[in-house]
Amino acid sequence: MKRTRFSLTFVLLLGLAPMGSLAQDAPPPPVFVQVDYMKATSPDYVAAETDIWKAIHQERIKRGELLSWGLYWVRFGDREDYDYVTINVYQNVADAFKDVGNMDVIRAALPGMTEDKIMASIQTREMVRSELWSQDSEARMGQGTQPFLNVSYMNVPAGGNDAYLALERETWMPIHKEAMKRGEIGSWGVYELMMPGGTANAYNYAAV
Repeated sequence: MKRTRFSLTFVLLLGLAPMGSLAQDAPPPPVFVQVDYMKATSPDYVAAETDIWKAIHQERIKRGELLSWGLYWVRFGDREDYDYVTINVYQNVADAFKDVGNMDVIRAALPGMTEDKIMASIQTREMVRSELWSQDSEARMGQGTQPFLNVSYMNVPAGGNDAYLALERETWMPIHKEAMKRGEIGSWGVYELMMPGGTANAYNYAAV
């Protein structure tokens, strides 16, 4: 496998709910993470997330459709195409395909909110792309939402998945475990890209 040309550091601006307990002695079921890459087109973008979408995602968490949500600013890395990411964490992959603009959810979260105001909030940013990731349950440690995320994107060649995951679990996981003991990192995990698929992707795994 090879490391792609970039890694990014994200800074948490807004967050809801912990990301849940990660691997201890017995690994819990994997979680699924939707990452939406956003390019702000208005100075009101963060306010739209704070005032409108945070409440909507909180309602989704109350209904059990979402484990956690966070808005991150890209602090280090190539910000030419996007400068923010939103991260939605699901226990069940089917929940990732539910309509986040469900009016029943919106009315419960924001009584009296008009559709025009919802549409105006959407127009404060351009969604550059969206990805769905699966967390490897045997290569993760720690718990809670971290204020900084460093994401290293990996390109593993066809047929190399088992060897790559063995390297992460047997070599890098003990190193990160020691770093956690020393208080140098808060959590660590490996994710596999589920969607979009295809060989045109520049990466197919990420270490976070």
